[in-house]
Amino acid sequence: VALNVDGSVVGEPMRAEFGGLCRDDAGSFLFGFMRRLRSLSRDGVAWVLHVEVLALLHKLRLCWEKGFRKICCCSDSLTLINILNQGHSITHCYTNELIEIQSSK
Repeated sequence: VALNVDGSVVGEPMRAEFGGLCRDDAGSFLFGFMRRLRSLSRDGVAWVLHVEVLALLHKLRLCWEKGFRKICCCSDSLTLINILNQGHSITHCYTNELIEIQSSK
């Protein structure tokens, strides 16, 4: 399956949301999701990378629960893609989430 995810931080006051969709190998829609996040802010500013990480992790969990094991992930966050491809420090603030995402490889 192919999954596309995206996260955003918008508005005043700031709101963090993410969503995505999953398609089969023929391109047919399987399922989608959207989630609004709370408690991701420091002094009122949500962290965009954290939203992107949570979007991918949430979507992967949904795919795993549905039994999908061959998953092609698409994200517009170059920072997230680089972290996953090039590795990260064990002290990275999102280490737990990144390790869970990478365990799906």
